Amino acid sequence: MLIAGAGGFALQVLATLHALGQTGGCVFFDDISKENHGPIAENFTILKTVAEAGQFLKEAPSFVLAIGNPRNREQLCQRLEGLGGRAHTLIDPSVRISPYSVSIGEGTCALQDVIIEPGVQIGKGVLLNIRALVTHDCRIGDFSEISPAAVLLGGCQIGEGCMIGAGAVILPRVRIGNFAVIGAGAVVTAD
Repeated sequence: MLIAGAGGFALQVLATLHALGQTGGCVFFDDISKENHGPIAENFTILKTVAEAGQFLKEAPSFVLAIGNPRNREQLCQRLEGLGGRAHTLIDPSVRISPYSVSIGEGTCALQDVIIEPGVQIGKGVLLNIRALVTHDCRIGDFSEISPAAVLLGGCQIGEGCMIGAGAVILPRVRIGNFAVIGAGAVVTAD
């Protein structure tokens, strides 16, 4: 599997793949950073060109989006799909998902201890970071990022490409427009 990214978030993705017993054959793709990637570089191959990524995806088309920025994640997803890749949905084993009326889009990544309650609809390429709580009937648009310990309360709607900061609370039935940024620790009481 190709892990798109090679920074700190990529290590979180790797930890989830490790918990699932799926690290065999993993490679990373980072055509931007010039830095040494520490433990990733010591243990895994890092592909540095689009051509290398394309060649890898011909043999193993699944990829996981391991970058946080919503716009960059969407662009990278489109780029890798253009090379024949398929966005892989990654759910950490500690995630609790209601068995009732939950929809999760392809390429979504739910990390450790996320809780997803009934009636939730999650779009494509969404990042649900550690300990995010998504309560009943919430909707999350494509490529949005829900940061660690953020709380989305009943029936709220998050637009596409949004970034909800760490520990933020979105109150029930509040609507957040496309590409909005909500700061860490914010309590959002109105649309």
